Amino acid sequence: MSNCALPSVDFDVVIAGGGPAGLCTALELRRWGHRVCVVERGSFEEPRIGEHLSARGVSLVASMGLGSHWDPSEHLPSPGMISVWGGAEPVDLPAFFRPEGAGVHIARPAFEQGLALALMERGGEVRTRSRLEAIRREGDVFAIEVHSLGKSEELFARFLVDATGRPAAIARRLGRKVVHRDRLIGLCASSPGAHRVLEPMVEATPAGWWYSSSIPDGRAIAIYFTDADLREGETLSETWARALMETSLSRSRLGEEARAWRPRGIDAGTQSLGGPPALGCVAVGDAALALDPLSSSGLTRAIEGGKMAALALHRAGGGDLGALARYESELGSALREHQAGKARYYGLETRFLDEPFWQRRHALRAPIARILSPKDELCWGLEDAAVLPLASLTPDIPVSILRDLAEKPCSARCLAETLRSLYQYDDTEIVQLLHALVHSRSLRVLGGGWGA
Repeated sequence: MSNCALPSVDFDVVIAGGGPAGLCTALELRRWGHRVCVVERGSFEEPRIGEHLSARGVSLVASMGLGSHWDPSEHLPSPGMISVWGGAEPVDLPAFFRPEGAGVHIARPAFEQGLALALMERGGEVRTRSRLEAIRREGDVFAIEVHSLGKSEELFARFLVDATGRPAAIARRLGRKVVHRDRLIGLCASSPGAHRVLEPMVEATPAGWWYSSSIPDGRAIAIYFTDADLREGETLSETWARALMETSLSRSRLGEEARAWRPRGIDAGTQSLGGPPALGCVAVGDAALALDPLSSSGLTRAIEGGKMAALALHRAGGGDLGALARYESELGSALREHQAGKARYYGLETRFLDEPFWQRRHALRAPIARILSPKDELCWGLEDAAVLPLASLTPDIPVSILRDLAEKPCSARCLAETLRSLYQYDDTEIVQLLHALVHSRSLRVLGGGWGA
């Protein structure tokens, strides 16, 4: 990357966030000789719950040549998965029968420390206990004020990467919006001490699903996933205890004492960024695209995404004007592929179709009995309670807004264009929403058509 702009550039790329996505982006950029600086609020020593790394992710990490900074023995092998999904009987899915093979349960602090040390050994800069205070453009470069240990310093860089996770703090500061595809949250807790070894397991329940497993430090972890609006005013502990009693296998695996574990809430919904990116700024990892945890691919995608972003930045720095736009397009394709896969997998569970959580997921696969025409006249229906697709497809659109827009008859084209102009969903998502609303009779097609 050339440094032809004034003022002089300290770094080719500054990366906000030192998680796996940010560090892998930096490592890949260093492989091409670019000057990088990672700005991390923490110190890589804070306790963090581990994550599953798929066999593909293990191969990706091994290919990075981390040497002594990657020791698989520090992490817990994940030889298979138990699934209570689509039926009451548990199904054992050994890694032998899975095409990608076995993964590992990562010890996050050790993993991130290893990535950071490898980056510094390769000439990259890592600033811990630091944060970005102010960002502005000066010609072709970013002027970035970094606050660290009571001192402020201004750095200049050609490119800026948002690796701040789900908050997408940098992208939002520069004008983008987070677009949500559902309201999924996780209630996460771990055993206070050592626990008997648990093979990873997922179990579907009436209002959500459970994941439980051993983690590398010998404890057990359990996460209950449900929609935020289905907790009915309960405290986290009340929801946790009630939901655990609804399980058929998780409760016996974890033990009765698990009802007293102290859960914390985490955002777990599918989300992406809407609106045009700021010039010279890209997002990676969960800041760019956060997936449903049922995919068990978040950490692997963070590594893959870091490599993708680094390649786009490398090409952009070499004069490829379309590189960053192609990267954004690849993120959009990944989201569509994920949504299709999510609909298929949630669709396998048919025992709880009277429950809102599962009705919302099955709305992703709602049959289309009649293809809407752009000229079809639509009007708000009579069954407000049936507005389930909003929660599963486009939760950022309030029911009140949609009702106001469709209170008087309007064409499908007009309604779609209005929603697209107000919110950051793409054309395919808006059309899918209209079809689902007609199918649920929340919208009526006038003139005797389907849903009338």
